[in-house]
Amino acid sequence: MPEMEGRMEPHVLARFRRIHFYATFSYLHTENIKLQVLDELDACTVHPHHAAEYKKILRASPIMKNFVRVLSNSPYIMSLRISLLVQIMPTSDFMTDNEFDDVFLGKVNQRATELFLDSGICDSLPALSNVQKFDFELDLGSEREPYIPLQHHVTQIQEMKSIIESKFKHQEIQLIS
Repeated sequence: MPEMEGRMEPHVLARFRRIHFYATFSYLHTENIKLQVLDELDACTVHPHHAAEYKKILRASPIMKNFVRVLSNSPYIMSLRISLLVQIMPTSDFMTDNEFDDVFLGKVNQRATELFLDSGICDSLPALSNVQKFDFELDLGSEREPYIPLQHHVTQIQEMKSIIESKFKHQEIQLIS
């Protein structure tokens, strides 16, 4: 299947039955967002004001709502997979930008992903009723340092999957009846 970057008209996208959406929010997209880390590696505590501002920016973004609206134009989607990657450049009082190593940046990106999921930006996804199989994966960690999502995020993703797939099954039953 060819990888398609950029824009696509909704009526063209509606023809596709298997969709893999690489939802990447990288340094290029988040360069103006300030996320100050207050402590060393393990806790990776983000300044509460910056965490609130980051979530506010995400809530205001129409990207997921628009994505759901466009996908809703399709009568049937066999498989929808969303791979989420969030990368953000932190600020810190205890390290300079030149001192950020891969492990530290990985922890910050994990924390930014947690804030992303907590922001409510994905709340429109369960409105989909035309998706037979739904998967949502977090593109984090590495073989050296695997990321284990917080339990409430695992539950959030499982509930999203369950709602979306059950709406499809319910719609399928109504069509048969």
